Amino acid sequence: MSQPIAEEYTSYVTLLYRKMRWMRYGESIAFVFGLIIVIMNFPFRSFPFFIAVFSLAFAVFFGAPLIYKYCLRPYYLLYPDRLQIGFRNRTKTFSLKQIKKDFDLSYIYVIENKRESLLVSNQFLEKLNGQLEVVKHG
Repeated sequence: MSQPIAEEYTSYVTLLYRKMRWMRYGESIAFVFGLIIVIMNFPFRSFPFFIAVFSLAFAVFFGAPLIYKYCLRPYYLLYPDRLQIGFRNRTKTFSLKQIKKDFDLSYIYVIENKRESLLVSNQFLEKLNGQLEVVKHG
C-alpha cells in the first residue's frame, strides 16, 4: 500500500467556515429552537432579550464546530490514486477518477455523482486538485 500524499484531521477553525449541508441545517434548527425558548422567557426587545439572543448566536456559531470536531472526528487521507474520508469509526475510500471539482465553492466536489463538502484546509485542497490533474492527464 502506498504512502499518503497528504493527511489532515479537520481543525476547529476549518469547521467554523466549511460545513456540510446537514451541519448548516442543524445549526439553523438549534438556533430557531433556542430563539423560541428565549422569546418565551424574556420580554421582547428588552436588554436581557438581546443579550440572550446574541449569547445564543455565539454559542451556536462557536459551539457547534466543537461538537462536530470531537464527536465526528473527521479526517482525510490523500493517496496517489484515492481519497479516504473518515468520520468516527466509518471510513470511505473513493478513487480519484470518481472525484470531480464542482464550480460553486472551492471545497465542494462531486464524488460518485453527489455533491460533497470536504472539510479540509486550502493546502489540502491544492494537493487534491494537483493529484486530480495528474490522474486526469495520466
